[in-house]
Amino acid sequence: MRVCVIGAGLSGLAVAHSLKERGIGFVCLERAPDVGGIWRQPEAGERGPGYLSLHLNTAKQLTGYAGFPMPSSYPLYPRHSQVAAYLRSFAEWAGLLDHVELRTEVVAVWQAPDGAWTVVSRDADGTESARRFEQVVVASGHHTDPALPDPLPPGADSFEGTILHSLDYRDGADFDGRRVVVVGLGASAVDIAADLSRHAEETVLSVRRGLHIVPKQLFGMSVDEIAEAPWWTEMSFAEQRGWVERSLLVARGRLADYGLPEPDHPVFSSAVTLSDEILSRIRHGAVTPKPAIASFDGDRVVYTDGTSTTADAVVYCTGFHMT
Repeated sequence: MRVCVIGAGLSGLAVAHSLKERGIGFVCLERAPDVGGIWRQPEAGERGPGYLSLHLNTAKQLTGYAGFPMPSSYPLYPRHSQVAAYLRSFAEWAGLLDHVELRTEVVAVWQAPDGAWTVVSRDADGTESARRFEQVVVASGHHTDPALPDPLPPGADSFEGTILHSLDYRDGADFDGRRVVVVGLGASAVDIAADLSRHAEETVLSVRRGLHIVPKQLFGMSVDEIAEAPWWTEMSFAEQRGWVERSLLVARGRLADYGLPEPDHPVFSSAVTLSDEILSRIRHGAVTPKPAIASFDGDRVVYTDGTSTTADAVVYCTGFHMT
């Protein structure tokens, strides 16, 4: 085998397909019992960043693999189980499954003086083996090592509620009747806050820094379809930025009107958050925006503006370490 691919999620399968098409010998090592990465985890009940309400934020026709489109029966933004089924179908269609070793975890990788790579893996029985490869492609994703504030705000050690990371969040129904604070404004934070708002007694969204919240669609078009359109690509960067800023004012107004901090940076200078739901949930009173957490006090969460709320749980949606 010339190449070892670590991971059989969306990216690992793409790499495997490219290698197979070119006749390059490879093996793909996947620690889970099936291909599909984070998209299959919610249904499998495994620990991971996927949650039951997870959907694509990108249009299916631009997210699917070239030569193997997603089924026409899928909605524009498929749910996680549909994406998982699609990835499994792709692996079957591309003839990749014979190259994938499931329930095989990579525990070490190093390069020898001659340039070859040694990969040590552990199978389902706990047996370790070492193999040599010319190349190694790491496609294991970056949603494994949760990032939490270090240190956590004062009083966290004695907080009477539960503090968890989005990695361990699965379903809003697990928080029925509880008061929950969600920390962050990225994709997971707004998804989880919207999901919780249909189950929890109270949902608070604690935001330290403003981000541009962009609807999944503008003027009836998916935003990533707009990004592919000739009329868009012909614009200069300054024209694109101005068009988006004006469109966002029309589509949703100012974020300050929702109680959220305005971004301190222009659009396109940092990641945006795609969401059709979070601003609506705020306007319906189902999600209450608050500033950053300053401290914990018993069963209360104290914010930097001096206000506080009682909380049974705090979900930190603060990303992952790139390890």
